[in-house]
Amino acid sequence: GSRIGILDHGRLLQVGTPLEILLAPVNATVSGLVRNVNRARAIPLSAAVETQAGEDLLTGARSPADRMLEARLPLEAALPQLLGSTDRVGVQQEGRFMGLVSRQRVIDLLSPPLV
Repeated sequence: GSRIGILDHGRLLQVGTPLEILLAPVNATVSGLVRNVNRARAIPLSAAVETQAGEDLLTGARSPADRMLEARLPLEAALPQLLGSTDRVGVQQEGRFMGLVSRQRVIDLLSPPLV
């Protein structure tokens, strides 16, 4: 992916992918720059996967196929399924099971980090 640098008066503050900068701003200046980003649309489900394929296959196997979402979709795509149930949602990439996403993990990612 593309990497970007954040400058402040010619001083390099942070270098990373847009997602890295959004999820972990290094200081208040960078945090201020990403504060108004719609995190539900900017963060892909792949960033929320907690249980990797192979770690919790029984839970993944019990998840119905209609609860599987594509990894590239934004977090907002999982909100209706996560809010309507306590179950985790399966994530797949190009038809292969990638892992599971919990409601709490999505809530954590939607909350901006305190810097």
